[in-house]
Formats: sequence, structure tokens, C-alpha cells
Amino acid sequence: MKKSLYNFLFLCEGDWVLFNLATEEMSLLDAKVKQIYEENDMEGIRRLHPDFYTFLTEKRFAVPDDEDEAAACIARWDREDNDPTTFSLTVNPTLDCNMRCWYCYERHHTDRTMTAEVAERVFKFVERKLAEPELKHFNLAFFGGEPLVEFQSVVKPLVDHTCAVAERLGKEVGLSFTTNGYLLTPDVLQYLADTGRHVSFQITLDGNQRLHDRTRHLADGSGSYARILDNCHNLPAQPRTSLTLRCNYTQLNVATFMDLVRDLPDHGITPSETLHIDFQRVWQDRGNDKEVDEQIHRVQLALQSDGYSTSDVWAFHKYRCYAEHNNHIVVNYDGNLFHCTARDFTPTAAEGELDAEGHLQPNEKSARRTQTKWGNDACRACTVYPLCGGLCSQQKLEHLGVRGCIAGRDEKAKREIAEQRLLQLIKMAKKQPKHNQ
Repeated sequence: MKKSLYNFLFLCEGDWVLFNLATEEMSLLDAKVKQIYEENDMEGIRRLHPDFYTFLTEKRFAVPDDEDEAAACIARWDREDNDPTTFSLTVNPTLDCNMRCWYCYERHHTDRTMTAEVAERVFKFVERKLAEPELKHFNLAFFGGEPLVEFQSVVKPLVDHTCAVAERLGKEVGLSFTTNGYLLTPDVLQYLADTGRHVSFQITLDGNQRLHDRTRHLADGSGSYARILDNCHNLPAQPRTSLTLRCNYTQLNVATFMDLVRDLPDHGITPSETLHIDFQRVWQDRGNDKEVDEQIHRVQLALQSDGYSTSDVWAFHKYRCYAEHNNHIVVNYDGNLFHCTARDFTPTAAEGELDAEGHLQPNEKSARRTQTKWGNDACRACTVYPLCGGLCSQQKLEHLGVRGCIAGRDEKAKREIAEQRLLQLIKMAKKQPKHNQ
């Protein structure tokens, strides 16, 4: 037996914690046992402390000498990526948008809207996928552009069709929207509620009203902050509906998010199990990282003290991007296929097309994504591979030929993100309700 590549020892609140990043098992070690662990290989541990040896092997802090732990991670991820019981389809009804945000990576043009002919291809694909015997749950997501710009012409017909086919075949359907929220009228909300399906929304804020309206304004320059919050007011109260308010922060707007503490209740948005506030830094914004993170952390604490659920800026989440999954695809308004929604939807970047009969026709770019998704040799030998995964497949495609860590992490940085994950798990455990024995 050998010690797992993914073991870490951390001093946490005065106690030594042995933590495995793959299994997320953790164990407190007293000083004597810690010394035995650090100074001996597994055979030495077996001789000196047989019970500790048994514990390490049972909890997979130790693995067989010939085990390839990275291969075990890959096998688990591959099963998830090819799970036949679930499928997620993201549709871009249009690449047009009613807003003009400076950091948006898409090139908005008019007349970039799904035609009836392309919509018919999507209908056929949905019918084929829902008819697969093993499929149990189908998620229909809308992206763009602003998807609600084409609510009547594209979104509603596709939702109607999907729900009708699912009802006939006895399949579960969920709906989700990445939207700026400006067009989320009571009529739209009522229609979606009447489907009887779970509906999730991600709606973005960019600071307080002054800075949000400067960034997230309509094409004519008028602001959107107040209307978006008013439209969000009824969302958490809707049956089978959840809302994530994504707060995009930069050095310029980070401190102004403190105004949310007042603005949310002023607009009738109160804490709810179906409301989550997620803070994400705009990817083009760089500099003053520690100061910016400390400022947004203060905002999070203020919101949490009022009962709101928020993300933790210090946490490193164990999350694999939707673009990694083979049971997920993005269909653009023109019928071209993509996996990643965080890049511009240009024809040259397309990874295939949806043909006239509703079949996915992947191209060589899609094959290349599959070939590179598990990372390079440095990724598979890395101590934080179960957590990082070598970054997403889009990043891997954009760093082809790089031999080392494409994230540029040294061993100190790797230990830091492993420790962040441990502290996050401990924090989550402390929040769990205590049950009487």
C-alpha cells in the first residue's frame, strides 16, 4: 500500500487534520500519530500502529501500490459525463440583446434569431432524446443574447413542445433561464408557473443602482436596476421556482454591493430557501485581489447576517463545468452546436451542427475537446487533480501544447486551494442541524 497522492496535513484551529481531496475524508491526528504518519511509509505504519494502518486503508488515505488514482478520478467523471438518465439542452433563441454591457464577450447584432426551420430541428431533437428509454430527466435551458427577447416566437413554442412530449412519455422536465431579468414580466412568470415544472433563473446585478445602470443599460442608455429588482420580487414566492442573483463585481463596483443590504428588502426581496446570491468577479478585471476579496466578503457577511444565502468568496468549489458533460449540448440560433457558453458563438468556433432530422453532427473540434478534457501529464500527476480537474475543457483547448499546470499554480498555491476546500467542508458541517441521540 502507498499513501494517497491526494492526502494533505493541515493545522486547523490547533488540531492536525489529515484530509484526502478525492474522498473528502478527514481525520484528527494527535501529535504522536501525526509523527508516525509523516516519518514512515505504509509498511512502517503497519508495524508501528496496525489500527491506524487499517483505518488509512479503509478510508482510502492509502491505496494499492499499483493504483492509478488519476485514472480512478477520470473513470468517475466519465460515468457522470455519460449518464444516460439525464440530459441538458441549452438553446440560444437569439444573440441579440436589449442591453449593452461593456464586458460581454458576445457580438450583438440584430437578425440573429432562430428561424422556424432551425426550431423544427430542435423540436425533432427533443422528441428523439425524450424517447430514449433510459432518460429520466431533461433540462431545457435558455441562454443568448437575451432569451426573453424572443419569448413568444422561440421560447414559448419550445417549452410547450417539450412539456407536451415529456408529459406523454412520462419524463421529468426542468426549465432554466440565464437572463438579465428586464423582460421577466408577470405574464411570463405566470405562463412558466402554469407549466408545473421547476424553473430556475440566473439574473445579474452589477453593483448598486448607480453603477449597475452605468454598466447594464439598455441600448438607448436607460438604466435597468430598479425594474430588474421589481421583477425579481415575486420569483422566490412562485411555486417550483428558484432564483440566483449573480453579482458581478470589479474593483470599481465591489464596495457598492453593500447597498444590496438595503435595496433587496426595499424591493420586497426577502430571504428564502429558493433565493441564492452568488458573487463572481468579472473575468476581465484584475488587480488588488486581496483587497477586493475582503470587500466582497464583508458584503457577504452583512447579507448573511440578514438571513440571505450567499456564496463564499474564499471557497474553492468541487465543481465540474457543464461543458465537460457529453449529456449536455448548446444549440445556437443558427443550428450550430457548442459546449461552452462563455465564449462568442461564431461559426468558426462551432463544434458541429444539428441536422434537418434533429441529429447531433459533431465535428473535429468536438472530438478535440473530448481528447483533451482529462488534461496533460502534469494534470494527472497533480495533488489537487480531484478538485481542479486541470481546469475546464475550454481552457485546455486554449492551452494546447502547454506541458505544466495551465493554471500556473505552484505547490504553495495547490496547498492553499486544498486547505480552502477543507475549511469550507468544516464550515458546512458546522451549519448542519444537530440531532438528539
